Amino acid sequence: FTGTEWCPACTHLDSSVIATKEWLDFQRAEIAFQKVDVPADRSRLKEGDRHLVSKYGVRGYPTMVVLDAKGKELSRQVGSGIPIENYKEWIRRHRRYY
Repeated sequence: FTGTEWCPACTHLDSSVIATKEWLDFQRAEIAFQKVDVPADRSRLKEGDRHLVSKYGVRGYPTMVVLDAKGKELSRQVGSGIPIENYKEWIRRHRRYY
Protein backbone atom coordinates (compact mmCIF):
# COMPACT_ATOMS: atom_id res chain seq x y z
CA PHE A 1 0.00 0.00 0.00
CA THR A 2 1.56 3.21 -1.15
CA GLY A 3 0.74 6.80 -2.02
CA THR A 4 3.31 7.78 -4.58
CA GLU A 5 1.67 11.09 -5.52
CA TRP A 6 1.69 12.48 -1.97
CA CYS A 7 3.95 10.37 0.30
CA PRO A 8 7.75 10.92 0.14
CA ALA A 9 8.52 7.58 1.82
CA CYS A 10 6.26 5.85 -0.72
CA THR A 11 8.06 7.51 -3.61
CA HIS A 12 11.37 6.35 -2.13
CA LEU A 13 10.12 2.76 -1.75
CA ASP A 14 8.78 2.79 -5.28
CA SER A 15 12.00 4.05 -6.87
CA SER A 16 14.45 2.08 -4.71
CA VAL A 17 12.56 -1.22 -4.51
CA ILE A 18 9.26 -1.73 -6.36
CA ALA A 19 10.29 -0.23 -9.71
CA THR A 20 13.70 -1.93 -9.87
CA LYS A 21 14.56 -4.80 -12.18
CA GLU A 22 15.69 -6.84 -9.17
CA TRP A 23 12.22 -6.52 -7.56
CA LEU A 24 10.39 -7.18 -10.82
CA ASP A 25 12.45 -10.35 -11.33
CA PHE A 26 11.76 -11.41 -7.72
CA GLN A 27 8.01 -10.90 -7.96
CA ARG A 28 7.77 -12.72 -11.29
CA ALA A 29 9.73 -15.71 -9.98
CA GLU A 30 8.67 -16.00 -6.34
CA ILE A 31 5.58 -14.06 -5.25
CA ALA A 32 2.20 -12.71 -6.27
CA PHE A 33 2.65 -8.95 -5.79
CA GLN A 34 -0.06 -6.32 -5.85
CA LYS A 35 0.61 -2.61 -5.50
CA VAL A 36 -2.27 -0.51 -4.18
CA ASP A 37 -1.44 3.14 -4.87
CA VAL A 38 -3.71 5.39 -2.81
CA PRO A 39 -4.24 8.83 -4.38
CA ALA A 40 -4.12 12.04 -2.35
CA ASP A 41 -7.79 12.53 -3.20
CA ARG A 42 -9.25 9.38 -1.63
CA SER A 43 -12.46 9.80 -3.63
CA ARG A 44 -10.40 8.64 -6.65
CA LEU A 45 -9.49 5.36 -4.93
CA LYS A 46 -10.88 2.34 -6.78
CA GLU A 47 -13.54 0.44 -4.83
CA GLY A 48 -11.52 -2.80 -4.78
CA ASP A 49 -8.49 -0.95 -3.46
CA ARG A 50 -10.64 0.83 -0.85
CA HIS A 51 -11.81 -2.59 0.33
CA LEU A 52 -8.20 -3.83 0.68
CA VAL A 53 -7.11 -0.73 2.64
CA SER A 54 -10.01 -1.30 5.01
CA LYS A 55 -9.66 -5.09 5.22
CA TYR A 56 -6.00 -4.89 6.20
CA GLY A 57 -6.39 -1.81 8.39
CA VAL A 58 -3.75 0.23 6.60
CA ARG A 59 -3.14 3.48 8.48
CA GLY A 60 0.47 4.34 7.60
CA TYR A 61 2.19 4.51 4.25
CA PRO A 62 3.97 2.77 2.71
CA THR A 63 2.83 -0.57 4.14
CA MET A 64 3.85 -3.99 2.81
CA VAL A 65 1.74 -6.95 3.88
CA VAL A 66 2.59 -10.62 3.42
CA LEU A 67 -0.50 -12.80 3.04
CA ASP A 68 -1.03 -16.54 2.99
CA ALA A 69 -2.81 -18.25 0.10
CA LYS A 70 -6.21 -17.46 1.68
CA GLY A 71 -5.51 -13.76 2.21
CA LYS A 72 -4.72 -13.99 5.94
CA GLU A 73 -2.09 -11.50 7.05
CA LEU A 74 1.18 -13.12 8.11
CA SER A 75 3.35 -10.04 8.58
CA ARG A 76 3.61 -6.34 7.75
CA GLN A 77 6.19 -3.61 7.50
CA VAL A 78 5.43 0.10 7.56
CA GLY A 79 7.87 2.64 6.15
CA SER A 80 10.72 2.48 3.70
CA GLY A 81 14.46 2.66 3.70
CA ILE A 82 15.67 -0.91 4.13
CA PRO A 83 17.64 -2.44 1.27
CA ILE A 84 15.75 -4.47 -1.32
CA GLU A 85 17.45 -7.68 -0.19
CA ASN A 86 15.99 -7.22 3.31
CA TYR A 87 12.45 -7.01 1.87
CA LYS A 88 13.04 -10.14 -0.16
CA GLU A 89 14.37 -12.09 2.84
CA TRP A 90 11.45 -10.89 5.00
CA ILE A 91 8.99 -12.20 2.42
CA ARG A 92 10.89 -15.44 1.88
CA ARG A 93 10.65 -16.24 5.61
CA HIS A 94 6.91 -16.77 5.00
CA ARG A 95 7.30 -18.84 1.84
CA ARG A 96 5.81 -22.02 3.27
CA TYR A 97 2.50 -20.20 3.85
CA TYR A 98 1.90 -18.67 0.42
